[in-house]
Amino acid sequence: MKTLRKVIIAFFLLHNSLINAQIVQPFAIRYQTNQKGSITFVSNTALTCNPQTNGCTAATGSTANSGGSTLSNNNWTMQYVDMDGDATTSMSSSDSLNLPNCSEITWAGLYWCASNTNGASSQPAGYANRNQVKFKSNGGAYQTLTADQIINSTTGYQSYFCFKNVTSIVQAAGIKARFTLGNMFCWTGGTNLAGGWTLVVVYKNTTMTDRNLTVFDGLAVVSNGNNVTVPINGFVTPLSGPVNFELGVTALDGDRGTTGDQLSFNGVANNYINVTDAMHVAGNSFNSTICYNGVLTPYRVSNYNNTLGYDANIYVPNNSTLNYIGNAATSANIRVTTSSDIIMTNVITSAIDIYQPDLRATVSITDLNGGQVMANDILEYKIKCVNIGSDTSINTYLIDTLDVRTNLVPGTLQVLSGPNAGMKTDALADRSEEHTSELQSR
Repeated sequence: MKTLRKVIIAFFLLHNSLINAQIVQPFAIRYQTNQKGSITFVSNTALTCNPQTNGCTAATGSTANSGGSTLSNNNWTMQYVDMDGDATTSMSSSDSLNLPNCSEITWAGLYWCASNTNGASSQPAGYANRNQVKFKSNGGAYQTLTADQIINSTTGYQSYFCFKNVTSIVQAAGIKARFTLGNMFCWTGGTNLAGGWTLVVVYKNTTMTDRNLTVFDGLAVVSNGNNVTVPINGFVTPLSGPVNFELGVTALDGDRGTTGDQLSFNGVANNYINVTDAMHVAGNSFNSTICYNGVLTPYRVSNYNNTLGYDANIYVPNNSTLNYIGNAATSANIRVTTSSDIIMTNVITSAIDIYQPDLRATVSITDLNGGQVMANDILEYKIKCVNIGSDTSINTYLIDTLDVRTNLVPGTLQVLSGPNAGMKTDALADRSEEHTSELQSR
């Protein structure tokens, strides 16, 4: 069985002199696993324009993937979204998790953030508690969460970014749960303000392919003419056949009306290929949307098509020609660039098909005497082990313990199929290794 190298992630800029200005917090692995499954987002905005203002409803309802200034938060005085009907919250929005049946949640992290272009030295009421939010699942009561980590920044814009591990909460809520976040602090009452939250959920599902699932977080402020590249490694893609992958990115202040920002991916030679979908044309990857594979997510309340400054998107690039990443690949690069906007990126996720074994074992027992099991009956005990993964399993052994009420009949061990088939002695060293086989004992 292959041992994957530890993933190391760092940011590099094309201009070294700008490193301190661009990287507020170096990106690092928050969570990583290899398993059958994927990563999904549950997300919503915290701010919007006043729906009573002429043109606001048209702007937030727009499905255009680019447009003029009326589709950007620069043009609107921003206020809190508050949908829960609870007088104790001044801000609230929700979204639902909708995982495939038979899924199992393995990790969940809650991220919330906001930005202020005004740069005021005095802070409004609530700023001191920006590391706290209210959070509830389904129809339950709110609980107050305090961030495990907060990043404060004045690079580009004044902003803050919080993280909280909420794995136990999300696991208890279930794979179809609704989550509501309330009382998140944002700057309000001015233009060019943004804020939102994302619940990143890593899950297992045995009907899906084996993948390397990684959640990176930090803070990069990408401004005019500066590129940020994130190298990733620690995986091996399948040696032949298709290689599928997904990329997730959350960011502040990606304007619908400002073009020139781009997400690209490099897994083949030195070729960087634009990552696009139905809602993200080349040159406007960050456009105030919450999407999966180019489709606006349907369960959000309030469900604005245009969030006016917050992005939480998962891309599913078409890699059928292996132009993004090929077979037997062990590394790739994710690049964020902009020619005119300021993009504050704090979460990047990747889900990449990998080449590894997948061992499954089953045990069955048959009473050869028939009827109910009685003392001195002969039981046929079978263990079947198969590898349904893409990689060969070597140096692998299987351990199983007989019931304490049974005794092994000497000289009855047998490998039924495989290169090492045949009768075996009871000696410890006389066993089948490195093969798929069935063992039978009586």
